[in-house]
Amino acid sequence: MNRTKFDIGLDHYKAGHLEQAITAFREDVADGPASVSTYYCMGLALAGVGKLEDAIAAYRHALSLDPSFNSARTNLSSLLVQTGRPEEAYQEAKMAVSVDPTSKNARNNLAIALRKLGRYSEAVDVFQSLLRDHPDFAHARYCLGNTLMGMGANLEAISEFRKAVDIDPNYRKALINLGVAMNTAGQHREALAFLQNLLLKYPDDPEVLSFLGLVHRNLGNLQAALDYVTRSAFLAPSSAGIALNLGAVYSDLGRHEESLDCCKRALSLDPAIPNGHFSLATALCALKRFEEARGPALVAIAESPLDFKPALVLAAVHHASGDIEAAIEMTRTALRINPISGSARNLLNALLMESAYVLRAPGPNG
Repeated sequence: MNRTKFDIGLDHYKAGHLEQAITAFREDVADGPASVSTYYCMGLALAGVGKLEDAIAAYRHALSLDPSFNSARTNLSSLLVQTGRPEEAYQEAKMAVSVDPTSKNARNNLAIALRKLGRYSEAVDVFQSLLRDHPDFAHARYCLGNTLMGMGANLEAISEFRKAVDIDPNYRKALINLGVAMNTAGQHREALAFLQNLLLKYPDDPEVLSFLGLVHRNLGNLQAALDYVTRSAFLAPSSAGIALNLGAVYSDLGRHEESLDCCKRALSLDPAIPNGHFSLATALCALKRFEEARGPALVAIAESPLDFKPALVLAAVHHASGDIEAAIEMTRTALRINPISGSARNLLNALLMESAYVLRAPGPNG
């Protein structure tokens, strides 16, 4: 019995020989006409070797042949999130849920896309509905925890990460983010003990090392923080997040040129990394390069409209350029976002006093 190129590719895929599988699937396409299954399995293999754009194209081919092929649409939405296209991901996930409202992966992808679009409350609603139907879906609990952290609801996030770990004690990302959430919630000593214990489970894990460094940073142990994050960056030189963490530690140490280099490196590795443009603008302000900071500060505001800190950076830029009124208005914007921010309130008071002084200052004729 003759075996088709698709059969050969599928055997390679099942054996974990992904490059050989891709070659066979592509030969099947070249021989034509290829089936929906060929394009779908080729998408799986391409995603497995990190060729995400090619995988997206393969899934789109599969859907052009069969628009009701929900597994392809669900995988497509996941890859669109990973490649920074949350609006497209949302549309695909929404369609996948409409085709099969019971699909837990499609519903999870829909919630993730909503979170990436900044629609946090809607994302939480979708996650909670999903978890009522599938309470032991550890990945959904992890994703809900991330969403809650993004909303500043750190104690609720800790609860969800704990539930995810209870379901799957070896869920590495949930374990790490549990420690991160503790740290963000101000439970620095608890986070330190937890992450140090986690390092015994995952020796030389770059993420664990990096977050241990950030806990030490919050505790004021800056040399220990630098040691941990430097070691982490050595182990994971292509990690944008770790480069950004290293930049934050350098900033605290007053080593602003090195902080700036880290921010630039992080953005070169991942132009969409959260807080990347904010950190770049902050580093430039620390070096008194205010005009250079203006662009990244504006990008940071557009990226994170619910975060008050980029508005404060732009206020500093306006102040440095002599535009006190614009600085005051931007500081008021920060306070509208976060009315309890002491730093924003103090800055506003200082700017108002300075503005009043300028208005009272005598003119050139006395």
